[in-house]
Amino acid sequence: MPAFNEQESIALAIEKASSYLKKRYKNYEIIIVNDGSSDKTLDNARNCQKFEKNLKIIDHEKNLGYGAAVWKGLSLAQGELIFFTDSDLQFDINQLDEFIKFIDKNDAVIGYRKNRAEGTRRHLNALGWRIICFLLLGIKFKDIDCAFKLFKKQTISDLEIISQGAAFSAELLFKIKKKGCRILQKPVCHFKRTAGRPTGANFSVILKGFKEIYRFYKTEECLVKSRSVVIFSLAILSLFLSRILLLSSSADFFDSNQYIARTTESDFLKALTNGHAPFHPLYLFFSNLIYRLQIFSSPALSASLASALLGCSSIILFFAILRRLFGSTVAWMSSIIYAIFPYVYISQITILVDATMHFFFYLSLYFFVLFCESEKKLKQYLLIIFSGLALSLAALAHTQVAFWSVAFFAVALIKLPVLRKKTLRGIVLSVILFVFFALTSIAMYSLLLIYSESKGYIAMGINSFSAAVEFLLFGNVGDRSSISFVEYLKRFSTVSISLPLILSFASLLLIVFKKHYRQFVAFAIWLLPPLLTSSYIYENLHGRAMMMSLAPIAVLSSLLCLKLKRLGLFVYVVVVLQLILIVVPQVYAYHNLPSPNESLSEFQKKSDPGGVFSSSNVTRTWSSYDGEFINFGDVGVGAGEVYKKSRDAISRGASAYLSSDAIYHPFWRFDGQYFDIRSSGANGASDHPTLLFEVFTKMNVSIDRTSSIFKQAIYKLSFERSKGVVDDIAEISKTKNITFGRIVSDNLPVSNLAVNIYSNQLCRVVKEDASRLDLLKCFLRSLKYGKSVLNWTFTDKDGWFYIAEDEDPEELELVLGINQSETRIGNNYQGFVQKDEIIVKAEKFEQIDDIEILKNKIEQQKESFYIVTKNIGLKTVFYYYPIKVDVKLTNKIEAENLSSQMGSISESGSFSAGKQRFCNENALGYLVSGPYLNLGEGRYTANFRLAIKNIKDENNPAIIDVVGASGGLARAELKSKTNNGSYQDFKLEFELLDPVSQVELRVKSAGGAELAVDYIELIRN
Repeated sequence: MPAFNEQESIALAIEKASSYLKKRYKNYEIIIVNDGSSDKTLDNARNCQKFEKNLKIIDHEKNLGYGAAVWKGLSLAQGELIFFTDSDLQFDINQLDEFIKFIDKNDAVIGYRKNRAEGTRRHLNALGWRIICFLLLGIKFKDIDCAFKLFKKQTISDLEIISQGAAFSAELLFKIKKKGCRILQKPVCHFKRTAGRPTGANFSVILKGFKEIYRFYKTEECLVKSRSVVIFSLAILSLFLSRILLLSSSADFFDSNQYIARTTESDFLKALTNGHAPFHPLYLFFSNLIYRLQIFSSPALSASLASALLGCSSIILFFAILRRLFGSTVAWMSSIIYAIFPYVYISQITILVDATMHFFFYLSLYFFVLFCESEKKLKQYLLIIFSGLALSLAALAHTQVAFWSVAFFAVALIKLPVLRKKTLRGIVLSVILFVFFALTSIAMYSLLLIYSESKGYIAMGINSFSAAVEFLLFGNVGDRSSISFVEYLKRFSTVSISLPLILSFASLLLIVFKKHYRQFVAFAIWLLPPLLTSSYIYENLHGRAMMMSLAPIAVLSSLLCLKLKRLGLFVYVVVVLQLILIVVPQVYAYHNLPSPNESLSEFQKKSDPGGVFSSSNVTRTWSSYDGEFINFGDVGVGAGEVYKKSRDAISRGASAYLSSDAIYHPFWRFDGQYFDIRSSGANGASDHPTLLFEVFTKMNVSIDRTSSIFKQAIYKLSFERSKGVVDDIAEISKTKNITFGRIVSDNLPVSNLAVNIYSNQLCRVVKEDASRLDLLKCFLRSLKYGKSVLNWTFTDKDGWFYIAEDEDPEELELVLGINQSETRIGNNYQGFVQKDEIIVKAEKFEQIDDIEILKNKIEQQKESFYIVTKNIGLKTVFYYYPIKVDVKLTNKIEAENLSSQMGSISESGSFSAGKQRFCNENALGYLVSGPYLNLGEGRYTANFRLAIKNIKDENNPAIIDVVGASGGLARAELKSKTNNGSYQDFKLEFELLDPVSQVELRVKSAGGAELAVDYIELIRN
């Protein structure tokens, strides 16, 4: 029995032990180990030797710890059976009878307290200790530290115990179990302490226990596997918790509300097939299932939980793949980088289909890696079948996974030495099996499309298997967009991976330098999918198309850091820290982001019935709005329909409203940045055209209310300007600062002019921009732009604009962006506007506190001006800035400023504005058209500067024409077979007897010909 400061109980403990043993055994001994007690414990124990001759007392002059005291007594014990208990009388020694009954068939019988006579704190401490011992040592006992244990002498005689404190029992049981001994656990009664005080819960004792168990854990060779288990367990736990605890319930992505609606669908099959195609059935299956299980009452959280669970599992699979390809170190380093890429993290805490696709794709790739390593034929065939099936399921999440399949070739190259051992026949059969099972998704997807069409859930004319297959294979071909290499790099920078990207390129160069050509080709193939998908699919989310390349970028970065040793470790830490700095605020923002619809709740209550409200996909399911909701987006109505329905509503006396997120473009967010590819990473003031052209050239737009969510503002549309606009702005400014004004040129209003707010602060960008803490992006911004656009809007038909932006007047800078094909001066044609970016510089300002004074000043002002509101206490202050804006006119409009259905833009100093629009001989259709002008009476000449090559069929010529709302105005067919491709001028002349609206100047390509447009010039004679 160990004893430390037990003067009240030691004598009674010895007496009870002596009484018990005398009745049952002739040969026994009682050993007391006094562990440096500072009271009378030792004296009281020695007094007991008067009546108990078999009592031995061992004295530690200094307190060595509980474990040292127990082990000292156990190691000195002479009997065949060795039992120990504490001297605090919390156990009844008579319970030993039950233990002795079972010792013959076991090597040790240990007790566990069936009714712990301790407080909650000790219970929690014991539970935590058990978990730690299980994770570190792999031992699983009900009560590790219960001081009621019986051993056979040979069980412990050859052991060496180094722990002297609280880790003693854990080490003892681990080593007994390691010997292969049979251990039986029995319950014992536990009583409250009647004297003395316990020391097991002291912080110093607990800390010493942690140190001891960790020291033992590190030195025991057989615990290498256990070390991996605990590290993996903690890493996996941290991974899942980091996603699940930060789930976002906001429907902030373009199809979020549709996913939410289908998540709550009572019919499984309807949930999978309802909506526009492709409808991502596998993701909807998981989100619908989670909602049915009632894990969350919120459908948004249920849909997000599906992303979190599958997304985290995909990272685990990614680690498993890399561990087999490159080893544990590279796997750990790469997985950490991959897991904290902003796009990866955000896609796993919100409503996105991507995580489902990632999981099944990486599952397929993992099976393929196992196939490469396997030597048994049957196992090989099973693995390749599983790999194909998993890839097929990934396609049911998103068909885009087909472009990722080149990663299998990359893995095959890396595993080539192993694959060479397989027979050619086996490889061919494996390829056939893989392709067959991978393509089963086409059959399943096609049947779902046909079913959805038959039920009226979609309307795409898919009523046969061949039509469904054609849609799946070629559905997005018409939406191709061409992206240059420079633009391709910009897309990468939108997901804030500039430093890893630089490291990966350097790593590729190092691989080539060391002549590891096979590895270089493998990584090049692995990086190829974004090049393919970014040019094949229109992809409102280019980052989604590039997700596959984030994997090799993480691997290449890690490989380079390992090669650089200490310097590489420093670089790796910098990369990880920067990604953490980027992703943490973004994840926190997403976690706390309410649904966009919540910002409209107050407006819904006050809006008049029978009106219309136009917004992007983000807020399209606005069910409680008492009117018509116009969904302006990729799967909604066109921009012309917004104008038409708004006009009709106003004509019948109802109201028409427009949400600002529709102005920015239907796709608002990606990785914290704007969804719209034209605006992502772009800071040019004219790089933000709006699709709502007619609204801003034919209607007045006044601000109605604002919300801090998505910088959302609600505009009221009209044909006559409200006289109470300034009063409304004063009221709105109490909660949100507003910048507003009017732009005129030569006393005529300028409509559809982009008005941008910039910040003069270095690297200041919109708070949603995940790249704002990207060191390289910040550096590039400072070199190229010096500042970044924070928000923008457009002037209406009378030249007025409104921006809801919290920016101090001293830091605000306005830049006007003229888009040549859209910006208008007045209501009549005076010539094309010259593309320009006008930096507004106000030399002075006037502070106005009285609204009536401000109204009078505005009414008298004939030139351009802007006003910045600032809320000071309960009062709104107006900073009035008069400015001079001179919009230049030209007769020439460049091809890049016309809309197009096909073709690409190339840059060269030899072309007008440094760019030309061109298409190859396989293109057939309109290369350019626009700019939808309103022309007055008079004679006109349209000069087309074109280069044409290889028109082989005179029956299929290239066409230039001028058309208006009333029909064709002029036309010419270009049939020359001998054109050498050099630029020439072609002329069309026409006369208008009456004004004509919506005039287009068009160039239509001929099949089998190459065509390029430099510029089109329209002259009024």
